Amino acid sequence: GDCFVTEALYPQPAAAERAIVTVEFIGIWRWAPPPNYSGAPPIGSPNLLAWVLNEAGQQALSQYDPVVDDPALICSPVSIRRLWGNTDLTQIEQTGEAFVIRHEWMDAVREVHLGMRDHPTDLEESVLGHSIGWYEGSTLVIDTIGYQAGVIAQRPGLPNSNQLHTVERLTLSESGDAFEITMIFEDPLYFTDQLIEERSFVASDQMPRGYNCTH
Repeated sequence: GDCFVTEALYPQPAAAERAIVTVEFIGIWRWAPPPNYSGAPPIGSPNLLAWVLNEAGQQALSQYDPVVDDPALICSPVSIRRLWGNTDLTQIEQTGEAFVIRHEWMDAVREVHLGMRDHPTDLEESVLGHSIGWYEGSTLVIDTIGYQAGVIAQRPGLPNSNQLHTVERLTLSESGDAFEITMIFEDPLYFTDQLIEERSFVASDQMPRGYNCTH
């Protein structure tokens, strides 16, 4: 379930501690929803995420209509929360000093730059932002900024500004065939606190297929 903390996001380790090592996230994975999962909330249901919004965030939410403003209607991947929160497959590859995360949903592709200490200062804002990563033991940490304003959740809606900052922590199981991901969202323009969510993923022997969205 969701839990909430008030301390700052996880500090980045010093450069000497950020050597590139091999942790076997490479492979194909699928989300393992909890037994009580019943899908995305229907339109008109209570917004259980709106508690985190400040006045500016509430104003942005009031201008969002999930019926016509859902970014998926124009084949957008929406947000990292949406990508990690569906039952389509995710393939993780490593090429040199980067992880490439290919989500089957919307054919979304993310590149996580390993060994890069800081984000560039001249980022062009995008739906999925700019990601750097490093290892802490068996945990892959992904730090992302450079988001464009949008929504983290389509229904019933959770807006984000271009100041959104996320940290994802992927922790591999001892058996190597599963991992837990913790997603931390903070937005100084729209949020009063951090939002933290968790997901469980297991290895899959299926092959991803093209989503080929059209609109």
